[in-house]
Amino acid sequence: MGNAWLCGLCLAGVRNFVRCSCSDGVVDGKRIPARKSGIGRAGKQKAVKWLLYAIPAVCFVVLAGVMFYALWHAPGETLPSALLNKPVPRLKWLRSTQRRVASDRASWHLVHVTVVNVFASWCVPCHNEAPVIATLAGRKDFALYGLVQKDTPAKIRDFFAENGGNPFQRVALDADGRASIEWGVYGVPETFVVDGRGIVRARIVGEITEDVLNLQLLPAIKDAQG
Repeated sequence: MGNAWLCGLCLAGVRNFVRCSCSDGVVDGKRIPARKSGIGRAGKQKAVKWLLYAIPAVCFVVLAGVMFYALWHAPGETLPSALLNKPVPRLKWLRSTQRRVASDRASWHLVHVTVVNVFASWCVPCHNEAPVIATLAGRKDFALYGLVQKDTPAKIRDFFAENGGNPFQRVALDADGRASIEWGVYGVPETFVVDGRGIVRARIVGEITEDVLNLQLLPAIKDAQG
């Protein structure tokens, strides 16, 4: 809504400038035809042409800046998901991380509540949230799984080494991005809460900060536990 309003404002400015540039001028209360005013017609046309290119570019830069700021500085936004209240897709678990994991893909989400954190080694907010995610390791009231987006096992191991170890009970690799599409992931990091029946109950987009953990993730886990 705000972005559309900003674009409309920029375009309205262009139209007003063009209208004024093509109209007659007024000097000392007397109307002077545009062709006789101080600015020549050729100069006006050049200025109008320049603005027609410059203003859309400025609008694009402003909108890109707003979107970049929202992506990096608005963590923990709860958004609707196509998977909400639907069965969670299956994942293929890695065996080569710090913890050896089972290859059973059919019942990983059953019995207990599961938190699935989508991350990547190249993701700066993922590094930022790693200490908070680490506080969830070893919890008895829910399982903590990781889904790595478009990465390699070697880089995952380096990521864990840089951030104090692997907090996840299981880690799945989405090397080609297909699993992320099935999960409806827009970008990393994202976090899902799955109940004991394998139904997605919540989705949190963005970095898990202390506030997001206490105000959104932990309450979502409690709700999923019923």
